[in-house]
Amino acid sequence: MNNILHIFPYTIFAVNYINSFGEDKKRKHMFYLSGDRNIMSKEEIVFNNDNNVVYEYSDCGYKRLEKMIRKSNVIVLQCLPEKLDLSSELVKQLDLIEIPLIIGPWGREILKTSDLYKSSNKELLESVNQTKMYFVKKAQVILMDEYGYKSVKKIYGFSSDKKRILFNHIRVVSDYEIEDLKVIDGKEKEDITVMVGHRGTESSNHELGFNYLKSLESKVNIFCPLSIGEEKYIEHIRECGENLFENRFICLRKWMKKKDYYEYLCRNVDIAIFNTGTAEGIVTSLILLSIGIKLYLTGELYSFFKEIGFKVFLFDPELEEHDFLNPLSEEEKEYNYKKAMDYCSLETFLREWDGIFEYCETGNC
Repeated sequence: MNNILHIFPYTIFAVNYINSFGEDKKRKHMFYLSGDRNIMSKEEIVFNNDNNVVYEYSDCGYKRLEKMIRKSNVIVLQCLPEKLDLSSELVKQLDLIEIPLIIGPWGREILKTSDLYKSSNKELLESVNQTKMYFVKKAQVILMDEYGYKSVKKIYGFSSDKKRILFNHIRVVSDYEIEDLKVIDGKEKEDITVMVGHRGTESSNHELGFNYLKSLESKVNIFCPLSIGEEKYIEHIRECGENLFENRFICLRKWMKKKDYYEYLCRNVDIAIFNTGTAEGIVTSLILLSIGIKLYLTGELYSFFKEIGFKVFLFDPELEEHDFLNPLSEEEKEYNYKKAMDYCSLETFLREWDGIFEYCETGNC
């Protein structure tokens, strides 16, 4: 039985991912979670079975990581690390072995648009970029959409074709979470509400959506969830939204539990605009699609859902108002719901991963 090592940041996204592999009887899965001590102490994450889960604070060294790598037959690196000590340790360890490497980039860090790149420390940025280049070039399999893959090839300049696979490789949303929302009663008000962005970061490009919505003759409500993000930017967007839309602007500043937040979206949102250039907001997008919300996307996020086969729309500031406001048909809503249920199911997750591991185990990597 082969040992698969998954290297994952300490984040709530790890829960469904790790729990799901408990159903794989063909292989032994080990999980290495790393993060800052202050973050790991604030956010408690619980797994069904944590026997094969190792937590390691970044200020304690990486001895356990070294031992796990030496036991592994395949390594899955989820999210390219931007902490230089961790990425440097990984480079050192991977240089000593020849086993398949699968990478699952998460968007901003692979396309160099994360908060790290606001730093003025050019030496640090150059060192981190070199480790990312190493992971991209060493990997035999890259898990991402075609748009992102082309961008990565352009940024990192690798010439040889690698195996590219697109699917919900993190399983950030599960089918039972989607099914729970199906029974919730619909909207409580007749007014049209447009959701703009999913958090308070510059990469959300809220103002592009604001300018378009301001030009509409119809007076729609604007909903902005701004409970997390950059405080200075959040305050700017709040002031901008209130100035443009006055009492039609709804700003959510308090943090809500996931279940409560999804139910709120189900009852209050008709249309959503996500202007992120990268695949930020996949979780929220999946939920919105499953509950019948019309979704306007751009860049990698649009490419991601379009390639999978969801009914999504490309946001364009020149869109005709009638077309923009025209809701999804009942058939389109049901199609997106069924697509989300299949895409996020445990069966699909395990089947897709089984194919990836078999590809590596049979000498293709």
